[in-house]
Amino acid sequence: MALFEAHGYAATTVEQIAQAAEVAPITVYRYFGTKEATVVSVSLTPALREGLGLMADALASHGAPTGEAVSGLVSLLVAEEDDWLDGLAARINLVASTPELEQAMWAKSSTWTTTLAEELPTDALSARVQARALVGACLEGLLEWRDRPGFPDAESLTGVIQEALGAIRVPATSPATA
Repeated sequence: MALFEAHGYAATTVEQIAQAAEVAPITVYRYFGTKEATVVSVSLTPALREGLGLMADALASHGAPTGEAVSGLVSLLVAEEDDWLDGLAARINLVASTPELEQAMWAKSSTWTTTLAEELPTDALSARVQARALVGACLEGLLEWRDRPGFPDAESLTGVIQEALGAIRVPATSPATA
């Protein structure tokens, strides 16, 4: 992120990214595939998997992720990595100000939808629809977060994600489980 902040996204090359990471450019392409992916890719860490489980459990029992589940997810991610929140804020600023990155983020959301849908206890179609709505709400919340008072703190992140998720509701039971 430091390279993008120093030189701008468009002016930063994959070669510069590789040099900063002390790897060959081909390694960057093998791992990420594109320059955009170096910004919008998210690793499915143990904390993120646990947080997704909290969200899925709340969805199954309450029809929507609860404030407790959202707070739990953010807390797990912040605790996992010291500079996670600052890194996320830098990514969101960059994505929001770079149209090709915002487009790449939305394209990547299909992968995130599939990952979340696998955690949901409903039939395949319901799980995908619910996951798509949740991922979309979270991404819109992230884009809004940078314009909120308190940005980039965990409390403002939790609040805006809760607000975004509050805009959608899914039934506590799906037709397949009713």
